[in-house]
Amino acid sequence: MWGRKKIAGTVYDLTHLDPFTLEIPRSNGESLRIQVQFGSHTFTEAYNGLHARDLAISDGKDLRAFCLHRYGHSLSLPAAIRSAVGGKACNDNGRMLINARLPGLQGPYLIAFRVRPKVTSKFDGVLTVVSAHHRPDLDQALPTAPFNAVIAATLAGRKVGWK
Repeated sequence: MWGRKKIAGTVYDLTHLDPFTLEIPRSNGESLRIQVQFGSHTFTEAYNGLHARDLAISDGKDLRAFCLHRYGHSLSLPAAIRSAVGGKACNDNGRMLINARLPGLQGPYLIAFRVRPKVTSKFDGVLTVVSAHHRPDLDQALPTAPFNAVIAATLAGRKVGWK
């Protein structure tokens, strides 16, 4: 959980990126319970020597820099994930993506994610949003598949039928 961070003297609330549960309906009438988690790439950019040190965000061994634009877009990220249920996912050279639209943003907002099983009494799997950013040049002809089917197939270790 990212909580609240003081960055360059301003406190930013990142609790909208706290993990949440997503119900994925299946064709058999049952549902998969997925825990959704967010990585730092959803509100940061690559850290370089031009960034002030107080912009630094560490996610394990990955040092990133807080990005005000990505932070602003991330406010709509949980809703975009929820909207993907029943929609389509894309495949870009093995990366699973959601091609979302955000209010006030021209062009696609790319949400890259991975899914892994986590069989517990609470969850069937974990969806981790590994990156999210504005991508106006996203190839609109990428192979797609129903989002719900992508999640179910990935958790079951089956191939996804991308078209």
